[in-house]
Amino acid sequence: MPFWASLNAILQTSLDGVVVVDRAGTVRGWNRWATTIFGWTDKEAMGRNFADLIIPARHRKLATARLVQLAQEPGEGEFVSRVDVTACRADGSEFPVELGVVRTEADDGDMLLLGFARDVTAERRAMRELETAQEQLRRSEELYRYVVELGSFIPWIADEDGSLLTIGQRWTEWTGTPVEAGLGEGWVGFVHPDDAPEVDATWQRAVRSGDRLEIDYRLRFAGGDYRWCRARTTKRTDVVAGAASWYGTLEDVHEHRLADEASRRAQAELSHVSRLSAMGAMASVIAHDLNQPLTAVAHYVRGCKQLLPTLAGDNRDAIAEAMEDADRGIVRAGDIVRRMREFVQRGTVECQAEDLAELVEEACRLALIDAPMRGVTHRLSANARCTVMVDRVQIQQVVVNLLRNAVEALKDQPRREIRISIGQEKPGYCEVAICDTGRGIPAEAAERMFDPFFTTRKDGMGIGLSISRMIIEAHGGTIWNDSKAGQGTTIRFTLPIASGHESPASS
Repeated sequence: MPFWASLNAILQTSLDGVVVVDRAGTVRGWNRWATTIFGWTDKEAMGRNFADLIIPARHRKLATARLVQLAQEPGEGEFVSRVDVTACRADGSEFPVELGVVRTEADDGDMLLLGFARDVTAERRAMRELETAQEQLRRSEELYRYVVELGSFIPWIADEDGSLLTIGQRWTEWTGTPVEAGLGEGWVGFVHPDDAPEVDATWQRAVRSGDRLEIDYRLRFAGGDYRWCRARTTKRTDVVAGAASWYGTLEDVHEHRLADEASRRAQAELSHVSRLSAMGAMASVIAHDLNQPLTAVAHYVRGCKQLLPTLAGDNRDAIAEAMEDADRGIVRAGDIVRRMREFVQRGTVECQAEDLAELVEEACRLALIDAPMRGVTHRLSANARCTVMVDRVQIQQVVVNLLRNAVEALKDQPRREIRISIGQEKPGYCEVAICDTGRGIPAEAAERMFDPFFTTRKDGMGIGLSISRMIIEAHGGTIWNDSKAGQGTTIRFTLPIASGHESPASS
């Protein structure tokens, strides 16, 4: 095939813009893709200098010199140059071009250069966008690492089934073990034994449902101590890959958790103090209001005692004895009211050495006067003779209150027994235990039974046990619930033994 026919075939079939120039730079060939790229038609381009057509003015001298150099180099049919250059269109706009040059020889011996040009504007734009995206990604990763380093949390990733795939390096700092120890299901072994079953079950439920999860639990740290941590995670599905993963963080919230607990305790204590204050005010008002009717009753009883000698009849002595008992009861009630008001107002107690067994025995006679009519039996046993420094009236009131509670608890019970025991279970202290065979105290009420205004009885006010605790603690003792499930109710309290009255066992 003649040379020009072959060259024309190349021009027509090439997918690049092809420009053919001679040694002088004159255009000898121009295909339709060259027209598309540079904007000149073949008629406009043929016979003109290539540099004037497609090279910006500032680069033309250098382009012409390079053309002369390429024309003089030996070889034929090979790419003698492949470069990226800045070209210009017919409208003067500039754009990047990838240019490959092949040298060949025409039939007449003239040396020709074939330039294969490709507009790479879109590629360069895409490359710049890719570089920008990569730079943004790099900065984002740096920011993420910076935030992770500053924050008190560990990032982690798990597969769709909940098995840990990766975990942050801070895991080693926290637990003192390599990261591999926490992968898979290994992290569960670092959870506190009391928390592990619930944490694992909650995690498995979230894996099955795909729901977002946030949970607190205690994690074992390097020193063997446990700290509260908070795990947060959410599921994400890769639309392209079709795979799902769990992305999460583990945060150390130990100090925050302790602060919250301290705040709750402070609020509970403030509420407790407020209730005590209200109870004290109410007790003071009740004591004041009761004092006047008690005084009036005392005057009436003593007036009746003075009138008895003037009466005749066989029952005069019995009535006199009853009046004497009533007088003593009123005096005792007045003492209770006076002592309670002083205790509530000033928090003081009038203590003297008392035989605890005699004190409790007298309180039993007062509190259980109607017990036989209710079918209630009681047994008092003293394993040790204890002398304590107490306010007799106040301690008797505590015992009376506990005994009356026991009697009420035995209502409608098939077995109605109360056991009162006195002993020395702790050195330096005497202990009183009051046990009944009633229904016992519900578990949900056991922790609150000594709180002011808390009661499980419909007609209860919720102040008896609270005042009892105040009295016992004011005497330096302790009162607590020692009930066992299915064995009724047992309340115990202790009182310090009076100085100089310790038994050999206690000393």
